Amino acid sequence: MMLLLTQQAYADDWGCQVMLCMSNPAGPMAVAECVPPMQRLYDAMSRKGFQWPTCDLAGKPDTPKPFKLDARPQVPGNLAPQTTGQ
Repeated sequence: MMLLLTQQAYADDWGCQVMLCMSNPAGPMAVAECVPPMQRLYDAMSRKGFQWPTCDLAGKPDTPKPFKLDARPQVPGNLAPQTTGQ
């Protein structure tokens, strides 16, 4: 018999939920699970004294690092894209 466990998100995970949802290239509310935390964020942003939620897991050594998207076109071989002014 296999036992599958799922981890529920807790209230203190809100900052991490926002971070994950905001990083979605399709949009912060493209995934159904992101709608409640993003609506909560938008509601909080409309209030005086708003502060961005934080994620305790962000930036820890054992967490995955954010990726960088290189907007330069991929050029085959040893060619490099020409830069302006050269």
